Amino acid sequence: HRLVVLSGLALVLFAAPLSADSPNNSTEIWQAWSADAELHIYPQSLAPIGVEVYSGSRRVADGNTLQFADRGLGTLEFHAPFGNFEAFLDGRLVLSADLEFRRGSSSVRVSQLLVGPDPTDPLRLLISDGRGRVLFNASHVHVYTVPDRQRLVMERMDVRMAPDLARALGVEQWSDRFVGELALDAQLHIPPGAKTAVSGGSCAERPNWPTDGHRLDVSLINMGFLADRGSLIENGLDFEIITPSATLMNDPDLGAADAAWFRKFTGDFPPYDTDQHPYLVWNLYRIHAGRLEQVGVSGVKHAFFTVNSNCLINCGDGGISGASGHILWPGCEDVYGIGNNDSPGDLGPRGEVNPRTGVFVSTGSFFDQDADGVQENGSNGTGENRLKVLREDLQTADAEYFFESWYVIRDDVNIFNSMGHHPVTPTGNGENWSYPLGPFATGAAVDQWVPAGGLPEAGAMNVAHQSEAVGHFKVLARADELAENRWRYTYVVMNYDVDHGIESLSIASNASADSFYFHDPDQDAGNDWSASVGPGRIAFENSSDNPIDWGTGYSFGFESPDGPAAGDVLVQFGPTGPADGVTLSLLAPWFTEDIFADDFESDL
Repeated sequence: HRLVVLSGLALVLFAAPLSADSPNNSTEIWQAWSADAELHIYPQSLAPIGVEVYSGSRRVADGNTLQFADRGLGTLEFHAPFGNFEAFLDGRLVLSADLEFRRGSSSVRVSQLLVGPDPTDPLRLLISDGRGRVLFNASHVHVYTVPDRQRLVMERMDVRMAPDLARALGVEQWSDRFVGELALDAQLHIPPGAKTAVSGGSCAERPNWPTDGHRLDVSLINMGFLADRGSLIENGLDFEIITPSATLMNDPDLGAADAAWFRKFTGDFPPYDTDQHPYLVWNLYRIHAGRLEQVGVSGVKHAFFTVNSNCLINCGDGGISGASGHILWPGCEDVYGIGNNDSPGDLGPRGEVNPRTGVFVSTGSFFDQDADGVQENGSNGTGENRLKVLREDLQTADAEYFFESWYVIRDDVNIFNSMGHHPVTPTGNGENWSYPLGPFATGAAVDQWVPAGGLPEAGAMNVAHQSEAVGHFKVLARADELAENRWRYTYVVMNYDVDHGIESLSIASNASADSFYFHDPDQDAGNDWSASVGPGRIAFENSSDNPIDWGTGYSFGFESPDGPAAGDVLVQFGPTGPADGVTLSLLAPWFTEDIFADDFESDL
């Protein structure tokens, strides 16, 4: 047998996971057997904790792929109504192996790998050795059936170290560490009488496209894991590269729209007659000493296929030839693991996506630099189009950190439930980092600094703007009293999908200001915005080709002897935006002469 691995590609067809009751239709219980496997172990994930991997006598290095053959000793059962994978049920695959994991004087030798369902999670596999020790778990599985070739293909699963292996190597604290990816290609047994395609019923009139008036509302429901994907030195500075997993869900309403999910360069498909698909971006923020700063910005991950798990309805290919896994149906969830989100062939620059319309033109893009309509380029350089954060910024004492992801989806009616965030605790030193996450919350991470709304006299406000002409952005303001007659003001301008870019911030105020402050996510002091105080205003302007691009926030500040009062803030855009800008009512320092301080007015 030959393992078919399509680099950077995962053809996906998932449906609802197994319910509490086992399937009662035997034609929906399919079997896989005689599997070949590829395991990509990432030594850059293991080396910082002192673990080395050997295949036979050969030490596994970066980029190496380990292949394993099935011993023909088992089968794997799974639930597959209409050929749509829903959940692993029972059984196991037995693979030949010649592996050794070493750390100091500790060693774990493995002569075979047993791959079977996790009894606590029907969408996860456990990988054990012949002694019954669980070495790894494999999650975020991308799987599809190929009935006409009788194949079951599982690709791009995130592989994490299980407690048994971590304990045996003396690194129990690093249990659940992301260490690689697994792909399986197996023979498929389809029971007699099984249906292999959906037809009629609730699927007869679908897809329901947003272009036909149906409401599309896709939400991010979790990230779950972050992983350090290596270190980088640029201009003498040390950076860490961070990548998340992500899970989203379409609106669980049969009247909701279905979302197009067509991989770039695969052709023109309805409803837009393009290779339309969603995009994922992620950001890292730090709150320290009362100020919010964005310290990390990713490129754009181009989504390629939807997993379609936990579905309200799953209509397969929707009548579009070759489109299995290309439509997110109502109630369906989609997952992308860390390995998928770090795929070089799917990571590109943000500047090629219009965030307000959700449009990306693939021909002539970063991926197709000779404009021949074929992808020949990707983000292959270390850190290229990835979130890289200055290691020093991860070590700020008494700081809070928040990691945010956002799916940009064409025609989505609510962008703020398409994003979400976790509090994160960067942990490590040198090149050994992990990122434990706190509870997930839907919405913008900047709201953790100043909640939406607020009043000028309270000294904290968060005001959002939304319009068809401009898009979505937020301005947040906070005034902190440092001492008597000494106030510190901080403003954060967060551009979500203003494709014009944001070029200036002007604060109406009659007060004096000094100790100006500016922060953007790059490490280039040469492109910092300029600050000035003029009649009736305090202004910050982009003076060196550094606009606030979409999905990015800049922080501004100053000190003043005067306390906060109501004040207008004018935000202006690039040359393609509205010339008059947008004015928001926020807060600003305001000097008021106290003409009644001597109490003479009481005698009048």
